[in-house]
Amino acid sequence: MINNSFKIKDNCKLEQKHINMDSQKLISTGDFSSFEFIKELGKGCDGIVNLVCSKDKKLFVIKEMKYLKTTKKEINALLSLRGHKNIIMCYGLFEETKLCLEYCIDGDLFDEQMKRPTYNYSIKESLDYIYQISEGVKYIHNKGIIHCDLKPENCLKGADGNVKIADFGHSQNFEYFKTSRGGTIRYSAPEVIQKGYVDYRIDCWSIGVILYFFITGGLPFHVLDKHGNENIIEIKKSINSCIYTKIIPNENVEDIDLNILNSFIVLIDKLLCFKEHRISSSEIVSFLTAELTSNF
Repeated sequence: MINNSFKIKDNCKLEQKHINMDSQKLISTGDFSSFEFIKELGKGCDGIVNLVCSKDKKLFVIKEMKYLKTTKKEINALLSLRGHKNIIMCYGLFEETKLCLEYCIDGDLFDEQMKRPTYNYSIKESLDYIYQISEGVKYIHNKGIIHCDLKPENCLKGADGNVKIADFGHSQNFEYFKTSRGGTIRYSAPEVIQKGYVDYRIDCWSIGVILYFFITGGLPFHVLDKHGNENIIEIKKSINSCIYTKIIPNENVEDIDLNILNSFIVLIDKLLCFKEHRISSSEIVSFLTAELTSNF
């Protein structure tokens, strides 16, 4: 989780507008020493994320990766995806394993959701966020890339107000391949759990889980043991069966929200199913576009 409760020193200020750089222009890869360290934002199994300030007083994130192979995957993906409003902007690479990225001051969608009293987003917020995520995923797929680790923690809020898909360290080229990793189990499709042959549809499954989580604050495949801990074995069985707890609309929901919610329930069914029946990211965007058109 990213902690934004800090004072920025030495008059470093965030440009609230998205930093507008030419899509082909990168920060010099030999000028890392010109950045001033501000604060560590997070640490994970793949590396450390730090907030830094440039000489011209703009804030950036430096993501220092542990593994060169993961760094190459992420930088190759991000450079090919530069310029889309729903993909985090990459500004350069330093010392082979340090990525310079756009700073998203509002953190990720998971942290934001957990601050809500009921731990879920409103119907309209869910529609806005899932539409932006789906637009980003459609662009990613059209560029021949599969993200492979979509989840709210990897969807950030940019200074321009748009959702930004981040963390491409596990991304793959757009082809039918056999996975050797389980991914983040909560958001993983059956074919990933089984470590079988997968394709772009694993991202579409993840969108379905994310949408379910936005609406309910819970997960569709969630099993606890007698001690109240997640029962991973039973969760995997549940995912493999594609049988999940259905959403039942509350009778007090406003009419417009009820219409959208009912459409969400249909969409989730089209995503949390076996891959042969799962719709594509382009079809998700078309479905959500129709929903926006008919309700607003």
